[in-house]
Amino acid sequence: MKFKSCNHQQCSPLLVFLLSMGVLLSTDTFAAGVSQAQLAAERNARINADTTLTTNLAAEKNARIAADTAETNARTAADTAEASARQAAIQAAITPLQTQINSSALPPLPPGQFQVSLTRCGNRNTLQWGPCHYAIGDTGPAGGIVFYVTGGGLHGLEAAPVDQDSATWGCFTAPIAGATGSAVGTGAANTAAIVAGCAEPGTAAKVADAYSLNGYDDWFLPSKDELNLMYINIGLGAIAPLTNVGGFANGYYWSSTYNDYNSAWNQYFDSGSQYPLDKDNSLRVRAVRAF
Repeated sequence: MKFKSCNHQQCSPLLVFLLSMGVLLSTDTFAAGVSQAQLAAERNARINADTTLTTNLAAEKNARIAADTAETNARTAADTAEASARQAAIQAAITPLQTQINSSALPPLPPGQFQVSLTRCGNRNTLQWGPCHYAIGDTGPAGGIVFYVTGGGLHGLEAAPVDQDSATWGCFTAPIAGATGSAVGTGAANTAAIVAGCAEPGTAAKVADAYSLNGYDDWFLPSKDELNLMYINIGLGAIAPLTNVGGFANGYYWSSTYNDYNSAWNQYFDSGSQYPLDKDNSLRVRAVRAF
């Protein structure tokens, strides 16, 4: 193929067209290069952002795992401490109960005896086979304090745990028949004689006779010797550890023993002295009963 030559006027439009096309092609090529660089930069930025996000999520996850682990360990430690405290509290409650159970355990059967009854006796609430045997200082059947025993502790006398009142012996200047007993075992008869023979209300014998404790109403004013047994066995004159387990006052107590028209026997619980006093004196009263 042959190209024709052209003059300046003929070739100029064509030259302009060709030059324009070259410029356009160069511009497109440049623009294409710029777009590729932007895309690469955006992709790298996105990759970096994703990497940062992944790193942050991993750190947050690790932090949450560490916090959960710490919370679990703390809860486990608290549960263990609570369980230990509960166990200690249970043991503290069980120990006295076990002691009580042990103290209430059945005593061994007496040898060679059958069909015996098991009795919960008043002396420290212990169990015994057969009838109760009391000792001085024990709690008696009615809830008083044992101060005299016979028959190996099967029988005796118990004093009321507290004073009843202060009262006069009563019937000053009047004779009272049947109230002169002074020995152990005569107090009940003395009291009955005074109650029957003296109409005066509120006397020491009547106060003792009216006393009732735990359903027992067979109390009386002690005789002179019975009153002295209280002083030397459970009163201020008793040897330790029974010294005044009866809780007696440091004062004067009436006995039921009549002396004469004007006087009856009393005992001073400070020194233990016994002597007659005028019956119109107001002295302390401590009732007793036999079992």
